[in-house]
Amino acid sequence: MLLVDDEEFVVKSLKASVDWQACGFEIVGEAYNGDDAVRAVQQLKPDLVFTDIRMPGMNGLEFIKKAKAVDASTLFIIVSGYAEFAFAQKALNVGAIGYCLKPFDELEISSFLHKAAAMLDQTRPIDEGEILDLLENATDQGVDKLRSRLEQAGICIGPQERYRVAVSVGQERLALNPGTQGELVLRIGYRKYAYCIADHPPGRADEWYTHAQMSGSTVGDGGYIGDVARLKGAIERAELDAYRYFTVGKNAERLESENTEVPDKALTQLIGAIANQDVPAIFAALTGIERHFSQGLLNIRHALTVYNDTIVFLNRIGESEEPLLLTYDKLTVLFSDAGHMVRQLKQALSESLNRSKLSLKPEDIKNRTFTSILHFVNENFCQDLSIQSLSRSFNINANYISQMFKRETGRTFTEHLTQLRMEYACQLLRTADTSIQEVAEKAGYHDYFYFSRQFKRYTGTPPSTYRAEHQ
Repeated sequence: MLLVDDEEFVVKSLKASVDWQACGFEIVGEAYNGDDAVRAVQQLKPDLVFTDIRMPGMNGLEFIKKAKAVDASTLFIIVSGYAEFAFAQKALNVGAIGYCLKPFDELEISSFLHKAAAMLDQTRPIDEGEILDLLENATDQGVDKLRSRLEQAGICIGPQERYRVAVSVGQERLALNPGTQGELVLRIGYRKYAYCIADHPPGRADEWYTHAQMSGSTVGDGGYIGDVARLKGAIERAELDAYRYFTVGKNAERLESENTEVPDKALTQLIGAIANQDVPAIFAALTGIERHFSQGLLNIRHALTVYNDTIVFLNRIGESEEPLLLTYDKLTVLFSDAGHMVRQLKQALSESLNRSKLSLKPEDIKNRTFTSILHFVNENFCQDLSIQSLSRSFNINANYISQMFKRETGRTFTEHLTQLRMEYACQLLRTADTSIQEVAEKAGYHDYFYFSRQFKRYTGTPPSTYRAEHQ
């Protein structure tokens, strides 16, 4: 709220006449002439301005015109001691939402404040970072707040208004149906978007989804929901479905129901073989898993588990630390499909068994080599770095690089990289006026949910809370 009047006592009287906070507003500034008021609008970006209509120099009507050119979203209420219809009409013509007479009537002003609050709630864009944080908060209170925030934006998910949930990966945001309103679109990762499409009139959501698939986009279906509490789960299902192109092929038929028995059995077999360090059994488990992928019985989440579990075993027998993959996108960059991934794991298993019998410390590698590697990592930590990429760049055995990191820094490569990224993310949250999604990407994280979890683990608070406490 910004208060504008050429007489200071009027401003003080207006401040004392109304319980502004009870009406949902906070007074952030005062101005005593039109020129200062325009500058205040530009600097403070108030939601609402109370302004006198008769001021020396620039009057209230001229001020509103110039202020709207600065920020068209600001609302204005005229206050005046002149009960003249012509003034009121001119005020409304330039965009004021109300005309109050002096002396001030608290009930009249409060009614205009409630009107302004309702208008602002309807026009204020959704804060994606806030919505993503609320989706992560699974408590009843978090769900209630999410429901309220979505309803303020015109998104009313319920029995009377079902929404279809979808996720697109690997391309820019998909267009909505022309003229649609109140649809929810969230950027949940690099070139990854979640959509919540109202099925009103009936069939519209199906029409949008069919069009999205025909456009050549990789889109996953999360089904219909009639409850905000089911939104996060629907997004997760849609994301898994979107990655079917990686696990079984884009055009493969979808199973009518998710069969958990086969995946559980296959993964249990692999985990048991790894626990027993039974290499033939691991190979047999991976062969079965490859077949399950081709049959559409395993999804991208299973693929990530298979990869990481096998890598942990390879690290153990090789006395090294290959980096684990923490997002689906990393997996799809490394491998063309799930079958390719399994075949590469088998090959790596064979190579690691042979390599573990050899010395991992070539005589011609000195500490200055690690200094060069460490400098490269410190300068490029926001990029997609891994032990394998460093191995290729410096032409040094990946296992030896892992050992050097642990020996020289006291931390693993992953720990060192995470610390650099988190310190940079903290700096951006304290100083940069960018969205949390953009902060995540600048710090090297393409998946918002993963970044949020890592940040909370590192600092003890979610990114949005950290920003609020340190800005």
